Amino acid sequence: MQDPGGADACPIMTACIGECGQTIATQALIASASKGLQLSFPEGSLCANEAIKLTLQSGTFTWTQTFGAVAGPIVLPWPLAPPDVLSVTAVKVAEDPNVVCKREGNFLFALTLLH
Repeated sequence: MQDPGGADACPIMTACIGECGQTIATQALIASASKGLQLSFPEGSLCANEAIKLTLQSGTFTWTQTFGAVAGPIVLPWPLAPPDVLSVTAVKVAEDPNVVCKREGNFLFALTLLH
């Protein structure tokens, strides 16, 4: 099933990060051809003083962005197809170096293929 935006209903990857400074690194095998990726996360999942540095890599393509609170999903027009492997590294950081990074909860995100 697809939503109107062309994203599959089931994400290829979901993950959450808790403590500031914590890093996760994971991979997903791309099982079907796609036109890109959609990165989504629940509204309010980042506090005002924190950000996520996210790096996506597959083959020769690498995308890195650090972002704080963002409204709506981020769409990456990046075609992927089998047997591509998508590597994801995410770390929670203080958005402002003068602010102590605190969090009561987790940042949750999902990556979904666009068809």
